[in-house]
Amino acid sequence: MNARRWGILIFILIGMTVSGYLTYTHLAHVDPTCYGIGSCAYVQASSYAKIFGIPIALLGLLAYTAMFATAVAAYWFLDEERRYLAQQLLFGMAFAGTLYSAYLTYVEAFVLRAWCIYCVISAIAITVVCVLSGIEAFSEAG
Repeated sequence: MNARRWGILIFILIGMTVSGYLTYTHLAHVDPTCYGIGSCAYVQASSYAKIFGIPIALLGLLAYTAMFATAVAAYWFLDEERRYLAQQLLFGMAFAGTLYSAYLTYVEAFVLRAWCIYCVISAIAITVVCVLSGIEAFSEAG
């Protein structure tokens, strides 16, 4: 397995870890530990932290989990034709996640005027997954 694929898996795991932690803090009704960086509790308590009553962090965790399962299947278990389709699906999920993450980053910067370090880490992780999976999905060597 090439370095790009390992990078995809590592950044998906980073996203899963961050969104898992934020899901835990949301469901446990505790403030996330920000280590003096940003205003995580304020961002997490905002109306933008849920959609239809579901925590955004939980949706992120589910999305990262789906991407992880797709990547593992593509890289280890599928034949060439199905691998190609799985890579396309992975890129599509990562692209959608990147767009939504860009929207949430806009909300943090211009609406809330507050930052959550975990949200920033997740935004970076999903963007890296999007770029790497795009290269993997559309390259002849992928």
